[in-house]
Amino acid sequence: MFEQKLALPAGNQVVELTPVQATTELASLLLLADEDPQMLARYQQDCRYWAIQNEQQQYLAEVAIRPQSATSWEIMNLAVAPTAQRHGYGSRLIQLALLLAQSAQQDYLLVGTGDVDLGNLSFYLHNGFRFYQIRPDFFKQYQAPIMIDGLPLQDMIVFRQKVPAI
Repeated sequence: MFEQKLALPAGNQVVELTPVQATTELASLLLLADEDPQMLARYQQDCRYWAIQNEQQQYLAEVAIRPQSATSWEIMNLAVAPTAQRHGYGSRLIQLALLLAQSAQQDYLLVGTGDVDLGNLSFYLHNGFRFYQIRPDFFKQYQAPIMIDGLPLQDMIVFRQKVPAI
């Protein structure tokens, strides 16, 4: 259904998974985006999951979305398999999240990432998100420090994008 709107390559498809299915079938992808299994477990059951599969039924990318309020959803987890990165799958999943939020009459889509992850910051800005808020010391609750280019993640940077009206 979404494949045409997202201009997916031939043979690729979007599938929705239950939280139970996502826990097992998307485990490696989920841990790419959130390296602490305990933090992942905090929100995993509250999300809806979509993934892009190739012809061999391998998962190339996934997105987990959770309602934040009556008018906004948050992307809690977005990951692309290393072999599929830089092919537009992450951007397509953001487009999918916006389409889903639009059909549910949401006003905003939010996403958070680490303060020193320049690649992620740039990715979200290029996909229409704007700086919204900072969650100070967010990453102190993680079991082990997460390092990006030799720097520890400290604060979560939250981005927000207006969902287009139907």
